[in-house]
Amino acid sequence: MQEDRVVLALVCLFVVTLGTVYVLESAVLWVFWGATMMALSGGLLVRSNRET
Repeated sequence: MQEDRVVLALVCLFVVTLGTVYVLESAVLWVFWGATMMALSGGLLVRSNRET
């Protein structure tokens, strides 16, 4: 149940920040956003694999 909430929070964060970056149309923000999302999703994947 806890993992579901974490995934839902990550999806919400992803959608909101994606919309913001899309509206602002900045190449620097796109790169920063992509790197941040990769780090967050990768970190959560590693964390969930270590817990099981």
